[in-house]
Amino acid sequence: MNNSIFITGIGGFIGEALAKRFATEGRQVSGIDLDTSRFAALEALGIKCFESSLSEASKYVSEESIVINTVAIVKEGGSIENFRQVNVVDTRKLAIESWKKNAKVFVQLSSVMVYGLEFPENITESGPLSGSDNPYCITKIEGEQALQEAAEQMSKELIIIRPGDVYGARSIPWVLRPIQMARKRLFVLPSDIPGVMNHVYIDNLIDAIALAIEQEAYGQVFNITDNQRTSFHRFYELLFMQFNLQPPVYIHSWLLKAAVSIIEPVTNSLGIPLDVNSESLRFVSRGSRYSCEKAMRELNYQPRVALTQGIENTFEEISRGL
Repeated sequence: MNNSIFITGIGGFIGEALAKRFATEGRQVSGIDLDTSRFAALEALGIKCFESSLSEASKYVSEESIVINTVAIVKEGGSIENFRQVNVVDTRKLAIESWKKNAKVFVQLSSVMVYGLEFPENITESGPLSGSDNPYCITKIEGEQALQEAAEQMSKELIIIRPGDVYGARSIPWVLRPIQMARKRLFVLPSDIPGVMNHVYIDNLIDAIALAIEQEAYGQVFNITDNQRTSFHRFYELLFMQFNLQPPVYIHSWLLKAAVSIIEPVTNSLGIPLDVNSESLRFVSRGSRYSCEKAMRELNYQPRVALTQGIENTFEEISRGL
């Protein structure tokens, strides 16, 4: 098994967790990030960190390494060209340049959002895929397709991981931002649409990625979740209870949509980001589960951290300032 791991976004939520896991296993770990704030802690573990954008990352990839890409523009909305540059063009470039250096495998962190915002219950890796007129969804599909085409043309190895809603102490969209909003009593959910949060605790996701690499699941695509059906209502009630916060504010969806339709054009024109917007409402209104049966069957993936334990771990890590 190759001992060298290269991680893009090594200072990010998922990238840092991957780096620490592989470093503790005795691997030679290196990676890039534009945000250098986590570098000192990683370098203390013997991990090599380089300040670089994704477009220039290939210069730091060593021969025959395992490359894991966690970098993407992850937002509810924005210019699709900005999304496309990072999620498709720069990602494809890194893969090709890494394969030219004989990278053993390129592991792409994609997303279950390739299925769009409305999809069948227990949807599998075979799809159908849908962009749902959302730039993130569209470009994650395009990114996967660009990588698959390049891998086939070059006869190289590729693994695609589609995580669900990844939570943990450093998760901005699912933990840190909601907690910040809840402290101001601004975290709102539609009362009549509980939605389904297809959560995956960070440690469970890292387990799955490690299994896919260890078992050389080349050419495969895997959905990864905690394999639980949990409503957004339930998830945030548990999370906020752990942090001694009031439950979410519940407002009927028609009223929420009406309010957003009035406020959003104004905030957009002023360049002011709105935490509750039309796209975020679509994200929390997803009503079905993603199937992770393939990972459980073929990788022997079993989510070892249950939801209540994951939320407790999240609280403890945030409390310790990790």
